[in-house]
Amino acid sequence: MSVVALRPDERSRRLAFSLPSGISRRVYPLGDPLFGRTMSSTPASNPGTARRPRLLRSLVPWALMAAVAVVNGVFRETVIVPRTGEHAGHVLSTGLLTAAIAVISYAFFATTDAEYTRAELAAVGAGWTVLTVGFEFLVGYVEGTPVSVTLGQYDVFSGQVWILVPLTLFVTPLLFGRRVGR
Repeated sequence: MSVVALRPDERSRRLAFSLPSGISRRVYPLGDPLFGRTMSSTPASNPGTARRPRLLRSLVPWALMAAVAVVNGVFRETVIVPRTGEHAGHVLSTGLLTAAIAVISYAFFATTDAEYTRAELAAVGAGWTVLTVGFEFLVGYVEGTPVSVTLGQYDVFSGQVWILVPLTLFVTPLLFGRRVGR
């Protein structure tokens, strides 16, 4: 039994299967195994095919950001708040989290080989923001926190600074996605 290896075909930007000699090769447009496109579907006939994996790839740094946010929350409640108080702890914790988000975003865009358009960067930022706010409301629901309390964290007029986190999530792809490593 022989092993089938994937190799990138640089000219046509398609994935081709390298098979043992004597067996014909079939060329699949990038994205077919993930999205179930037909054999006749090509990037020319379906221009969004190659872009979807790039946008899906941006979920990896968001998952890392979510994990860092959970660790940040535990650190805030166990270390920062007992030493500084509730409000100062939330301000410091928010600052630490926005810095971590910026570093993760910078690292992702500095190491990715994908070229993102401005619209795609805005979509990545919007996606990260929606996922984070949704995650926050879901955790609040599971913990039994009233929606009014969760919404209250966004009230800048009462001294809350949490709004900086979703703003950072939205802006960092636009800041780092086009400038880093280019």
